[in-house]
Amino acid sequence: TDYCDYTAIPDANFEAELNALGYDDIPGDRQVPTDLIAGVTVLDVGSESIEDITGIEAFTSLVELDVHNNSFSSIDVSSLTNLEVLDLDGCPITSLDLSNNSKLRFLDVEDGGNLATLDFSHNLLIEYINANDNMLSSITLGNLTNLQQLFLSNNNLSTLDLSTLSTLFSFRAR
Repeated sequence: TDYCDYTAIPDANFEAELNALGYDDIPGDRQVPTDLIAGVTVLDVGSESIEDITGIEAFTSLVELDVHNNSFSSIDVSSLTNLEVLDLDGCPITSLDLSNNSKLRFLDVEDGGNLATLDFSHNLLIEYINANDNMLSSITLGNLTNLQQLFLSNNNLSTLDLSTLSTLFSFRAR
């Protein structure tokens, strides 16, 4: 099959993993056919030594994304509007904009070490947040009526208001 539209994948390890998963037509050319990735709903490329996750924005049907234990410091998930599960555990993310991810239910950003702020004001369906071991000095929770588990140990939070979180049954912050 000949493809017309391609998505740039500058990281060789990311492209190699996409090739292994069957989402590439020409290994090593630093791009994949957009038609092969646009319909993917679940992607697990954890622990693959990925330094640049550029291209992930073309996976527009993703519901679950697991990219844990990679070394990239930024990720653009704004086009992933169907995203419900995002696992960034062990990735040194410096900022994370979740404002377009209104379906998000699960977020793991533990052991990143670099996040200073998180805002969940657009993520009203979120049930699970693990942001242990970061540099959080600010977190916007608002009225998250579905939040059940919240883990914020080893951060720089001086105050935290949990009064509006009526469904919270598991909380840890040291």
